[in-house]
Amino acid sequence: MIRKRQTAFVMMSTVLVAASMIAVLLIGQATVQSNEAWSTRAWQMSETLRLTAQSCLELTYRSLLLNPIYSGQSLSLGRNLCIIEVLKEANDYQITVTASDGEYYKKIQAGVSINAGDLTVNNWQEAE
Repeated sequence: MIRKRQTAFVMMSTVLVAASMIAVLLIGQATVQSNEAWSTRAWQMSETLRLTAQSCLELTYRSLLLNPIYSGQSLSLGRNLCIIEVLKEANDYQITVTASDGEYYKKIQAGVSINAGDLTVNNWQEAE
């Protein structure tokens, strides 16, 4: 009788340990998948906003060629918002474009000059 109880105890303990290990593995796998999904979403948003900011920067180049006193604007592009700021010093311009969608954003800064109707990009960088 004691032997049957010991055997039953060992079997139940083994089943409980195995079930606990399976639960830990399943929780770990779910956490990894959740982190991968978040990383993928962040990367996709970063790329989308980078392209949006670049498009807004190109729009700014064209706007400056048409109107040298252009100072920027805010554009709503679907879910994305693009804020363009332009500071002028003589024939040089400092442009800051920020594209955003909720908590995600991408900012690009560029320095350009316009001489005789020709626009020259002097510097360009993604900013934090």
